[in-house]
Amino acid sequence: MSEHTYKIEEDEKVTAVMAYTSTSIYWGDAITKKAIRVGGWMRSDFSPLILELRNAHVLIFGGPTPISLNYINIYLPYDSLVAFHVMPGVKEDLYYDPTEKKRLMLPVSAFVGAFRFDGKFRLSAMTSVLRTLEVAKEDFMPLYEVEASHPGLPVGSVVKIDYVTVKRSLAVWSIPESPERDILWKDS
Repeated sequence: MSEHTYKIEEDEKVTAVMAYTSTSIYWGDAITKKAIRVGGWMRSDFSPLILELRNAHVLIFGGPTPISLNYINIYLPYDSLVAFHVMPGVKEDLYYDPTEKKRLMLPVSAFVGAFRFDGKFRLSAMTSVLRTLEVAKEDFMPLYEVEASHPGLPVGSVVKIDYVTVKRSLAVWSIPESPERDILWKDS
């Protein structure tokens, strides 16, 4: 994210990330243990109670034009987060085995506040999106091959992300018109 150098421990790393609240986008550098897969951090037992971003930036929506601010550090409570991902361009290994049998990648849209995340939902071929959302234990659900947008951004502006986690309880989940529709509705 930046050319800043931070004093970190030997078992730590710096990763550029983006975090969303209901009204704002935050981005900056997060420091984690090297063993943490940062894109899935909010789904892990190691998710922070407070997300610290260094060399931080925020884009606040709500008025006629977004407000952009910069800070040395920003501290975001876990409960205020609605979505999270590594910055576009930061590469991580896949979060699933693409050869795994009886799995589907189905198109969904997740709306959180005015943010829209269009991507693919990975689920068992034996269940539905509704059942998956109902039985999930994690606060954050993964989406793959995502385009994130907000009406406060210039028309056509999207953030393309390989992997994003969206807070399940705050998102409105929708199924777009698609050839997979019959599979998605099978027992919802």
